[in-house]
Amino acid sequence: MIRLRPRFSLRTLAFVVTLACAYFAAWEATKRYALPKHFLVYGGFTDTYSPLPFVVRADEEVMVLNGSPVMRTNHYYYFWLLGPMVKLPFESVTLPTREQVDGQLLDAIKRSMRNIRARVGPTNDEDAAKFRLERDAALATESQRAISASSP
Repeated sequence: MIRLRPRFSLRTLAFVVTLACAYFAAWEATKRYALPKHFLVYGGFTDTYSPLPFVVRADEEVMVLNGSPVMRTNHYYYFWLLGPMVKLPFESVTLPTREQVDGQLLDAIKRSMRNIRARVGPTNDEDAAKFRLERDAALATESQRAISASSP
């Protein structure tokens, strides 16, 4: 049986360990200096993240209208060169879960119902009476302000 033993010096081992430590130490520098410096200046992104040293992921939320409005997150990846950024040639997309889609749809329906009620007004007699009283009180207050503002 042939026994393969690695043949390298202690100097080589120290060099490799030093390079590995420097690489992973650059991760904190990437988080601290690359994220705010570049992406706060150019904006348009909802979140930034550093998955690896020298690599920055920028997230952008996009509304997609395929029958129903759904928020989709596009992820763009950049390589940080201790100053300039180079966009990497790949992107990824995160689609919302079914629960998130249902929640967004429910919120959109509630918003549209509130808008319709605000434009149309109340639908039953009690609400109609309250609506008329509030409207008349608001008109009276507004007319009193106009009269007091016009009188010397």
